[in-house]
This record gives sequence, structure tokens and C-alpha cells, in this order.
Amino acid sequence: MQNIPYTTAYPVCTSCGSVLVPAGTAVNSHLIEKIRSVSADRTVLPPGCGGFFDDELDAVFERPAYEVLFRDPMVRDSIRKQLHCLVMTRTTLEIMEFFKEKDPYTWRHLLTVFALSTHIGSIMSSADPAAPVSPGSITHDIGKYSIPLEILQKETPLTVEEQDQIRHHTIAGYILLNYSSGDVVHNNADLIARDHHENLTGTGYPAGRRMADIKTGIVIVCDMYDALLSPRSYRKAAFDNRTALEVLTRKALQGLVPDSVVRALVACNRQSERYWQNCELSREVRGVPPKDNCYGKTADGCL
Repeated sequence: MQNIPYTTAYPVCTSCGSVLVPAGTAVNSHLIEKIRSVSADRTVLPPGCGGFFDDELDAVFERPAYEVLFRDPMVRDSIRKQLHCLVMTRTTLEIMEFFKEKDPYTWRHLLTVFALSTHIGSIMSSADPAAPVSPGSITHDIGKYSIPLEILQKETPLTVEEQDQIRHHTIAGYILLNYSSGDVVHNNADLIARDHHENLTGTGYPAGRRMADIKTGIVIVCDMYDALLSPRSYRKAAFDNRTALEVLTRKALQGLVPDSVVRALVACNRQSERYWQNCELSREVRGVPPKDNCYGKTADGCL
């Protein structure tokens, strides 16, 4: 763990509801060691977790915009194969079950980012052996378990404090995955959960550290892409696919996210583009963002 001052701003609770880490706690290697020693059911489930995720995957493939990305049956089969290799502990799966039952948006988002990250990592691996994404893409937002549902599902713009609670899911996810998996199943999932809102310039959160790992970079881009394509509480409509790709292109050209990942994503959207390395990012802007987009604004700013 890098020497960066992480501190919990809110309590982080276990899947049983008890406080695992109180607010105001320094998150360092000593704490992580202690968390991993706390009693939890770290029984490793069979690969694929008994088909727990299978039912929803076809729905992900058929969502608008994604039906192009996942049009190739071989791509779908490859993603299913990776899903069936997925290994989790029982406590981690309990948290995923919570999302499936109580928070359908987060549940679908986790599966979508897993599918996207697996696909993008696979096509990039021909040029970058480090690119195949960690299975941790499916648990990147697991820290949202620590956020009250009334905030996660709020249909009006968030207050400043509510935005702070949402941002805290990165630290909470890092803690929860070390608790639920211990040393048993890791695959850098905890680091992806912690760092998937950082960027290349060091202006992200939770710590403003410069993101350097390509696996995390793939999850960052796929996370943004799915968020743009999905209806959210802070806007009445989702971005259309072209506008979403233009937003990510601007971020790549600004040096915020890996341009290689964005080029791979753009190439997947072009039926005639076979090699992502040859894909050039266009500065042309023709897309139109949805009206009344309150992303990044407080409730007062959207009145």
C-alpha cells in the first residue's frame, strides 16, 4: 500500500450490519492486517459461484448500445467463460446478493462493467500482456454497500454531504474486500475498488494518486461509459452512445484516462474497425448531452 493518507469519513459495516471500521480511522497496512484477521466466512465458492450471475448476463448483452459491442457470439462465449471462472468467498457473495435484491442499478452496473472490462482487456492483450482485466471489475463498486439505499436511489440531486458519502464507496470497497476475502481471493480487486475514480493526472479521488495500472484504467473507462449510457438520478435521460464516446475521447485527449483503452472501446463500436491500435480518436464533437444533467452539481445547483 502506498504511503497515502487514507481516512474513513463514514463507518464501514460488515454484511451482518456491525461496524467494521469507525469513521475517522486511518486506513493503513496495520489496519488492513487487522481487518483480514476479523472473523468472516471466507469459504471459497466453486468457480462461477454456482451460476449466480448467469441469468442477468444475456440482458447485459442485449442492452441498447451494447448489442453492437457484444454482437459477436465468440465474444459473448469468452465473457461467459471468464464469468464461470470467477471465484469469490461466501461473504463477498452475500454483499453481491444484497445488490441483486435491493439495488438493481448497481447490480446491473457491476455485471456490465465486468463484461465490458473483460472484452476490452481481451482485445488489448495482443499488444499489452498486462491488459487482461482482473476479476475485480465485478466488485469495483462493492463499497456502495456501505451507503444508505435512500442516497443510492435518490431521484433528486444529491446534497454536498450525500456526494461525499457516495465518494466514500472507494475506501469502503477497499476495506470490505480485504475483510470479505482476507488473503484467500484477491486478484487486486481491493485496489481496483479503491482506485477506480483516480486518473492519470492525480486529480481524482479518494486520494488524488496517479493511476498507473492498466487493469484499473480499463475499469475506470468502462465504469464511466456505462454510467453515461444509463439513466441516473441526476439527469432525466442517458447519454446516447456517440456522445458518451465523445466524452471519453475528450478525457483521453486531456490525459485523464488511458487513450489506449478509449481507442479500444471506440474500435469495438465501429463494425469496420478490426484493429484497435489503428483507431484514431477524433476531436470532432457532434453529440448532444441530455438536458438537465446535474452530474457533479449539488442540490442547490440544480434548483
